[in-house]
Amino acid sequence: LGLLRDFPSLSPSVDPFTHHRDGTTVNLLNAQGFLPVPTSTDSDVLVTVWVPQNYPFAAPTVYVFPAAPSARLLPDHPFVDRSTGLTTSPYADTWRYPLSNLSGLARDLTAILTLCPPCGGANIEAERDREEEVTGPLVTRLCRDAARLRAKAEEDIERLWAEQAVLRGRARAVDAAMEELEEEREGLERALARKVRDTRVISEWLGSVCGGANELSDGEGFEEGDEMSRRLVANAAAELAIDETVDALTVALEKGLVGVKVYLKQVRALAREQFFHRRMVIQKWSI
Repeated sequence: LGLLRDFPSLSPSVDPFTHHRDGTTVNLLNAQGFLPVPTSTDSDVLVTVWVPQNYPFAAPTVYVFPAAPSARLLPDHPFVDRSTGLTTSPYADTWRYPLSNLSGLARDLTAILTLCPPCGGANIEAERDREEEVTGPLVTRLCRDAARLRAKAEEDIERLWAEQAVLRGRARAVDAAMEELEEEREGLERALARKVRDTRVISEWLGSVCGGANELSDGEGFEEGDEMSRRLVANAAAELAIDETVDALTVALEKGLVGVKVYLKQVRALAREQFFHRRMVIQKWSI
């Protein structure tokens, strides 16, 4: 009664209603008529409000139809299905008795259909067709450009992945070389410690040979007393010469005059030779 009082253009009736979900048909009370909704055809909108069997606990079902013969339901309407005319609204979606009623639903439909008219004339359809004709080629070009950009981006990603793999390989090679250099450095430090120790041993031996009274001045030498002493001095001199050679190679490496591989190869060879000379010195000194 409140709906008919607020919207006298609607009239009640009882007609068969077919549920779209299961196809069953029941006789339902409904209200048909016009809602004062402005359209491009200057006519109202014809609506049918079906009251369900479990009303007022369930929301009514509303269908909208164009009143004028030349009018049509607009496509892509946010609240009206163009093919069936079935209408949805926030009011119906949030239906809650007793806060919701038929008059409130009709007023809500009038408001949203006024903001978004559901019907339009044939000229609107023609205008939409012209817009599609204009925008269609533009959309096609945009899709082609997007496809090219996507393909280019994929190529760039593949190239960057390959470069990343190469850089990772180089990083592993640099890490291995650094570890090898670190081992060589530790080996050289150990050799230096042995050199200091052996130098001390030779200095003590020289002190005993010279009688321990006087130290040799710069440029002053001594004469070997026997064959063993001569060999001992020769081995010690060779060992010291190898140390100087290694120092010179280190300076050349720092200046970039020799490569790392050449430096390591020469240092290994000199270290082996120095080991034999040092061993001869230690063996002769122990005798």
